[in-house]
Amino acid sequence: MRARLKMPVVFATFLIIISLYVYIHEIGFSQATVSDSHELSFFSLSSVRRFFTTQLTVPENVRTLGTMNSTDGCRRLWLAGQSLWFDYKFNASLSPVWTRHNKKLTPVISSWWKTLQTNKLTSVPDVINEALKVISDEDPYWVRDLSRCLRCAVVGNSGNLRGSQYGQLIDSHDYVFRINKAPTKDFISDVGSKETHRFTYPESFMAPGPDANFVLMDFKLLDVAWLTSALTNGTVTRTYMNVKKTINVTKSKVMIYNPSLMHHIHTEWMEKHGRYPSTGNLAMFFALQICDEVNLFGYGANSNGNWDHYWQKDDGSHNSFFKKTGVHDSDFERSIMMSLQSAGKIKIYAGVR
Repeated sequence: MRARLKMPVVFATFLIIISLYVYIHEIGFSQATVSDSHELSFFSLSSVRRFFTTQLTVPENVRTLGTMNSTDGCRRLWLAGQSLWFDYKFNASLSPVWTRHNKKLTPVISSWWKTLQTNKLTSVPDVINEALKVISDEDPYWVRDLSRCLRCAVVGNSGNLRGSQYGQLIDSHDYVFRINKAPTKDFISDVGSKETHRFTYPESFMAPGPDANFVLMDFKLLDVAWLTSALTNGTVTRTYMNVKKTINVTKSKVMIYNPSLMHHIHTEWMEKHGRYPSTGNLAMFFALQICDEVNLFGYGANSNGNWDHYWQKDDGSHNSFFKKTGVHDSDFERSIMMSLQSAGKIKIYAGVR
């Protein structure tokens, strides 16, 4: 009996030692804080398994160019081995855009996505195929240039941007992401003027800058059908409210957010808190998939817990209905962002309050 137990006991002891090593390595002998909660709670045999397999997080379907310079000071958030919690959840193989290469959704993802905002359309293949006849069906992010450091600013709409004087810093980034109807005119000193990506859904559409990409936030099949219509014959004029009949954007610069990434964020990162992630949260994860460094500006509720906007001087209570209905869990989203910052994957600029 003792002989039979010897190997399992030795193996169990080995796992405990390795687990303790990984745990100590992860927290760096530092004192735990609230923002560390997600990192510290990730303590399981899966973390041990990831410890032995950490490597460059560049999937086979992503082509690389150049040679990485390890002395350029670039954070390169996608490098594995810095945070086991991040490495376990991060899926570098997921493109943030929906193209012909990944247009087929799994039954689980398709069913989940179609219930976010219901409508009469049911055939995912029919709707996405029509859209990809109008916009580019290629993935613009399948090449990662290792010789450069792609720095991205994701600019939220929080009132904490008022008086921040972040404009010049924001504009110094390679990519600048803006969300929904956030204006830059009259606010340039605080939010900058540069724009490379505009993330909106049909009901919140605002034309992107002349050289910017339009990323459709598709929370239902009708959103994709609207996109095709707005770029062609203008037959879709209403979703759950009136929407623009046509839009004036460059078709080659139009992208559709990948529902598979949306589902991954909801299940893996958000752990199913809320019905689905907010647009601001999705924009941040879009950046995490393609950028080397990600800096967040204009995120965070005010002292009343409301999502106020920097261009509106009010308490933001009318903007917080999603939180009240449980569609989004802003508190959990905030905790994930703080944990990403603690793990060195993003930097959050707090603004002025």
